[in-house]
Amino acid sequence: MTINAARSLFDEYCHFKEINPLNTDETLLLTARDQVLTDIALNGYTKEAARLMHRILSFLGDAGLQEREHQLRLYLREPLERDERFWAHWELVDTLALLKKCKETVAEQLMFLHWTKANCEPKAWPAVMFDGTQAHCWACVNRMTEWFDLYYDIINSIESTEDNRKNRASYIRTAGEHLVFHNKMDEAMKESERLMKVVDESAQWPERVIFWLGATTIKLEVFRKKQDWESYDQQVQSIMALLETDSLDIEKKKFIANDLGACLLWAGRYQQAQLLFESNIKHGSGGITHYFLAICIWSSKKDRTQTQHHLAMAENEVVNNLNMRGRYIEMFKEQPEFSDIWDDQEFLSVISPKARSVDLQDLQSKQTSQIH
Repeated sequence: MTINAARSLFDEYCHFKEINPLNTDETLLLTARDQVLTDIALNGYTKEAARLMHRILSFLGDAGLQEREHQLRLYLREPLERDERFWAHWELVDTLALLKKCKETVAEQLMFLHWTKANCEPKAWPAVMFDGTQAHCWACVNRMTEWFDLYYDIINSIESTEDNRKNRASYIRTAGEHLVFHNKMDEAMKESERLMKVVDESAQWPERVIFWLGATTIKLEVFRKKQDWESYDQQVQSIMALLETDSLDIEKKKFIANDLGACLLWAGRYQQAQLLFESNIKHGSGGITHYFLAICIWSSKKDRTQTQHHLAMAENEVVNNLNMRGRYIEMFKEQPEFSDIWDDQEFLSVISPKARSVDLQDLQSKQTSQIH
């Protein structure tokens, strides 16, 4: 019954936060966490307990992520089935990347890739490497050339099938985005074209529009860096035209609007981007959308009240905010649009994660006492 009680508490917490996003009371969340620890102590690690603990800790900032690393390492000691081991190992690499433990991320990811090649079909190989945050860790330790060597080896050697289409597309998109970041524009355009070929493999593919957008936004970023604004505007118009059709459901439109809004934001087109973010928020987007909107409002209007409101919503909402809570303050301190208020204590207090700061030692001591 303990795990059921934990799930009920967690669901109650998520419902409470949707209604009261600015309320910082974490009692339900922390009680749910303790219930899962009790269940693990009584019944050992189960898939259900591991997955629920993973979700709960994702809402607890860096301390939660540190504990998530600890729990995943313990879970990986269990005799897991292949697919469950794949999930846990992928999440461990991702957690290390989110914590910016870049050397550990690269080392763990290489071990994961070695295990996957030995135990899984080639269709799974791109999934090991396709995440952009994880790829950034390779750049941080000056091993991006090695990342691309692995990329070209894998993407050029695996068969193109329906089963691996989404993994291939995700991998290509990340490669294209990182080529732009490293100012390799010709190579980035080639990956955009490669991604478009994957998109064209099937007109019925449910993810087709999402990865068409990925290919298009790679081009947008190339044109932005080259300051080819005529080509940039043409790409923007093609995306806007897609948003105006009736053929897409609201969730896909929200995804497209957020990605386009982010591109416009990086181009300094704050008012255009703001309209897209405001529309998405009206339709239920949270988290990062509020953060992007705060950038737009501060850059174009210097409206303290509205900017602080959206920063607070970004930090406190749980909708579409997995792994992000507690991290906006770091992003704020790196965002050039906020450079004039980086030391403004009123702004810093709005996005301070201290209200949900969890003592890592307390988390681990609770588990130890329950196990013994």
